[in-house]
Amino acid sequence: MSETEAPEVHSGNILIKSEDIEEGVIIILEVKEKTPLFDIRIDVDEDYKKVLSGQEVKFKITLIKLGTLTPVDAEIYYAVKDVDGNVLSFKTETLAVDTNLTLERNLKVSKFLKSDNYLVYGAILYNNRIATSSDLFEVIQLASEIK
Repeated sequence: MSETEAPEVHSGNILIKSEDIEEGVIIILEVKEKTPLFDIRIDVDEDYKKVLSGQEVKFKITLIKLGTLTPVDAEIYYAVKDVDGNVLSFKTETLAVDTNLTLERNLKVSKFLKSDNYLVYGAILYNNRIATSSDLFEVIQLASEIK
């Protein structure tokens, strides 16, 4: 990645193979802005680390203001993405932010999603700057699969 890489969350799988075993590893790389005005943190609630397809995933968005103390209107974007970065559902909202802030939000998980790992992705945008974060959760299709 170069110094000019746009701030973003990049995710994917690395497949590790040997003679006896084949294992996939999820990789998440968060590129941060060099001089951000905000930082953001996404935390999926522990009770929602595994959800059934068709239900909602609940998470916290923590916004940390790094710049001036005057209130600013910032756009908050949050989404459910697959590990390949495809957006499956999302919401946006505009908030006046003047200090650190923690929000509780949820997103609907499609009933058509297969059992797999997914991301809750969040971004805060202000004045052509962006800060991003993500957290993993798992979708399962049958209640008997929840452990």
